[in-house]
Amino acid sequence: MRSCLSLLLALLLLITSAQAQQTRPASGKAKPATVKKLKAKTKPRAAATKSVAPAAKPVAKAKEAEEAPVIVFKKTPCYGSCPHYEATIYPDGRVAYLGYRNVPRMGAAQLQLPPAVVGNVLSQARELNFAGLQDLYSKGATDMPATIITIIQPDGKPKTVQVEEGAPQPLQDLLKYLGDELEKQIGVPVVSDH
Repeated sequence: MRSCLSLLLALLLLITSAQAQQTRPASGKAKPATVKKLKAKTKPRAAATKSVAPAAKPVAKAKEAEEAPVIVFKKTPCYGSCPHYEATIYPDGRVAYLGYRNVPRMGAAQLQLPPAVVGNVLSQARELNFAGLQDLYSKGATDMPATIITIIQPDGKPKTVQVEEGAPQPLQDLLKYLGDELEKQIGVPVVSDH
C-alpha cells in the first residue's frame, strides 16, 4: 500500500515539474500569464473599431428577435377524432409544425402563415390583456381536449393559457382564429360556427 502511494506521489511530482518547464521561457525566468493578458488589454484601439461596435449590437438583437418564436399553439387529443398537433410560430409567419394524430399532415413540417395573421393574433392578445388571463380555463371534465397557447410578452417572458371550456369569449375568438388559420395550412377542414 505504501509503495503504491509513493509511486503515485512520484508520478504527480514528475507531471508537475514537466508542466512547470513547459511554461518557462528560454531565459529561464517564468513570466506570469496575467502580465501578458494585461499588456494585450491595454493596447490602444483604432477609432473605427469604436464607432462600428455599438451599431452591431442592435442589429444582432433584432436578428435574434426575428429568429425567436412569439407564439406556441397546441391542440391536445381527446377520446374522439380531435386534431392533435403543435405549432411554433415566428414573427415572419414561419411555423414549425408537428402533427401527432387525426391531422392530414403527420410528423414535422415547415408551414407559412401570412405575417399579418401573426400580427393580428398578437394585437388581439394585447387587447384582451393576455398576460392577466388565468392559466387554466376548465370545468373539470376529463375527456375534453385542450387548446394551449403561449405568447411571449413584451418583457420577453412567456405566458401560457390552457383552455378546455369556460374561457372568456374574446379568448375563444382568438384561439378559433389562430386555429382556423393553422388548420388551413395543415389541411384540416375548418368548421364554421354559423
